[in-house]
Amino acid sequence: MPNYSSQDAIKDFYGKPMMLRFFLNICYRQEAPPPNSVKSEIIQNKKQIVPVFDTRLFYAEPLNEVSNLPANGERAELEFDAQGIESSSLTVQIDTSDGQHATTDIDLQSVR
Repeated sequence: MPNYSSQDAIKDFYGKPMMLRFFLNICYRQEAPPPNSVKSEIIQNKKQIVPVFDTRLFYAEPLNEVSNLPANGERAELEFDAQGIESSSLTVQIDTSDGQHATTDIDLQSVR
C-alpha cells in the first residue's frame, strides 16, 4: 500500500492476534521422497519454536511456466503464534533424509 506508515500499521494491527508464516522451498535431490522426509527446526534464543501448523507438500523447482518435473524437494508451510516470538534473530535448521544439513539466520529486526 503506498505511503503506509508504521503508525498506520499500529492502528490497523495493534492488539489483534497475528501469525508468523514461513514458506520453505527445499530442493535437495531428484525424485525426492514423500513430504515429511525433511526435518526443520526454528530456533530462537537456544529454544526450539514449535509451529501451530506445519503443512508439507511435494515441491518441484520450476524451470518455466509449462514445466512439469518430478519432485526434487519439499515445500514446508510453517505458521507460528507471533506472540511467542521475540524480535531477535531466528535460526532455521534443515536436515534432509539423505544426510544434507543447512542453516540460515534471519534477523527479525531487519524485516519488521
